[in-house]
Amino acid sequence: MGRTFEFASKERPVSPKHTLNAVTVPTSIAAASDIPDMSYDQILLLGDSLTDWSMKPNGWGLQLTTAYNRKADIKVRAVAGLNSWNLRHMMPSILSELNPAKVKLITLLIGTNDATVEAYNQHVDVSDYKDHVAAILKDIQRALPNARVIVMTPPPLGFVESTIIAKGSIMRYRDACIDTVLTLKPSFKNLVLLNLWDVFLPNSEYKQPNWNPDTVKHLFYDGVHFGDEGASLLFHGLMTAIKSHWPELSPDALPTKYPSPMFLPPAKSKNVEELKKVLFKEARPVSSNTVKAMVANSTSAATLPDLSYDKIILFGDSLTEYGSSDEDGWVLQLQQRYARKMAVENHGYGGYTSYWLKFGIPSFLSESLPARIKLVVLWIGTNDSALKGQSNQHVPAEKYKQYVKEMVNTTLAVAKDARILIITPPPIGSTLVFSYYTFDSIKLYRNTCIEAFSDLKESVGASVRQNLLLLDTWDLLVPNKAYEEPLFDPSSLNDWFKDGLHFSAKGHAKVLEAIVTAIGNNWPNLSADNVPEHLPRFNTGPSNDENNDDAVRKWLFG
Repeated sequence: MGRTFEFASKERPVSPKHTLNAVTVPTSIAAASDIPDMSYDQILLLGDSLTDWSMKPNGWGLQLTTAYNRKADIKVRAVAGLNSWNLRHMMPSILSELNPAKVKLITLLIGTNDATVEAYNQHVDVSDYKDHVAAILKDIQRALPNARVIVMTPPPLGFVESTIIAKGSIMRYRDACIDTVLTLKPSFKNLVLLNLWDVFLPNSEYKQPNWNPDTVKHLFYDGVHFGDEGASLLFHGLMTAIKSHWPELSPDALPTKYPSPMFLPPAKSKNVEELKKVLFKEARPVSSNTVKAMVANSTSAATLPDLSYDKIILFGDSLTEYGSSDEDGWVLQLQQRYARKMAVENHGYGGYTSYWLKFGIPSFLSESLPARIKLVVLWIGTNDSALKGQSNQHVPAEKYKQYVKEMVNTTLAVAKDARILIITPPPIGSTLVFSYYTFDSIKLYRNTCIEAFSDLKESVGASVRQNLLLLDTWDLLVPNKAYEEPLFDPSSLNDWFKDGLHFSAKGHAKVLEAIVTAIGNNWPNLSADNVPEHLPRFNTGPSNDENNDDAVRKWLFG
C-alpha cells in the first residue's frame, strides 16, 4: 500500500471481552443450540515476506486459497522482514487465537532475513536461528498437537552475491533448517520438511561446486521474492507434499461446505427440514472436549496481546465465490488490499438463492466474535430471478425481498455495529443466459433489492441507518441509466462478463473499484488506507544481537 503508520501499541488491550468466556455469540444466536457448526477447518501460513506477499496476484498463498475454496480457510500470519527471533515471540499470541480442533495444517517459511549480513538488524546467528525454529515448532506441537506442519527451507536466491545476503549464507540457513527439522522429527510425527531447493532445482544442480544462482533468477522478480513461476512451483510442491503425506487433507479429499444447488429442494417446496438436512450435511459435531480445549487455551493466554483480526464478511452466490476462484477475482484483490489489516472471509456459494443463504448466515456469523465483524457485504438475487419452472433456484420477488431483510436483520442482531453493504443483482450481457436468466427478470429483482433496502432504512433508527449502504450495479455498469431505454441492447455489456453472467477480469476490477470507493466515501475508518497494519515494519525492530526479549515484546506489542 505504500503507507507507513505509527505502531505504538497497535494490539488490542487484554480485557475480559477478549477471553473465551466472552467470545460468544449474542443471546439470540447462542440460545439457538440447534444452529449447525459449519465453520471451516483452517490452514495457517507463518513466515516473512515470502508468505506475507503470497497473497498478491498469482502468489502461492492465493493459489492455495483458490484450491481450498469452500473447503478450508487460509489464515496468514506473516510479516515482511520478519526473522525467526521475531516470530518466536509472536507465536503465543498467534496460537492463542486459534481453535485446536480446526487447525489442520501449518506452513512455516522463515530464515531469509536471518541470513542477512550482520550489519542488518534482521540478522540472526545460524545457531540462534536453529534454536528459534525449534522453539516455534515446539510451541505449535504443544498448542496444536494434531495439526500437520510443513517446514519450508529458506529458498535459493536469484543472484550470486549481494550486499545484503550471500549465496553461501543462505545455504547455511537452509542446512540449519533441515538439521532442525530432522532433529525434531522423531518426536514430532506430524512434521514434514519441504526443501525448496529441491522444488526449484529437481535435479539437485545446486549441489555442484560451480552451480550458478543465475539459473533460478527467472523464478524471482527481484532475486529474493517469488515471481509467477516461482510461486507456482512452490504451490505445486506444497500440494505434492500434502497429497503424499496426508492425502486426506488434499483439496480433492475434503468435503465442500454447502452442496450444489442441484441437490437442494426448491423454495416452493417449503420443506425446511429437508433443506436443512441437505445444507448442513457437513456440519461439525459439537464436542465438549473441543470447547474445554478452547477455554484452556484462552485462559492460559489471558495476559497475551490480542493479535486477532477484525473481519469483512462476504455473503453471496457465484459472483462472490468466483471472486476468490477467478485469477483476477475481486475478492482476491480485496484480500490483498487488507493484508495484515483485516481478514476478508468469502461465504459465496455458486448457484445459491436468498432462501438457501438465509439458513446459513446464523452459522457463518456464529464463527466470529461480534465485535470483530466490521463490515458485511450481501450480494444475492441473480439465482432467485431464474425463470419459474426452469430451475429449482426460482424465488418469488416478494419472498426475495423478505429474505434480504431477514438476512440484514439477523446480521444486525449479531453484530449491531457492523456496516452492511447490500449490492443489487447485476445486469447480464444478453436478453437470455443459460436458458433461465433473463435481462427483464434480473431487472425486476434489482428493483426489488432496492425496495428491500428502502424498507430496511425506514425500519431502523438513525444510528443504524448510517451503517446501511446500497451499491446499485446497474448504475455502475450501464452509463446514464441506458438500461431504462426500451431498445437497450444487453450485449453492449459483454465486456464486463466472461459468459454473460459471471465477471471477466474487467468486470472484477470494476466491482472492486466500486466497493473500495463505497467504503472509503461512507466509512473511511474501514478503508484499507486507514486501517493500521498488524505489527510494525521490520526495519524498526531491535537486533537479535541485543538479546533483549523485553525490547522485542515492546516493539511488537507496545
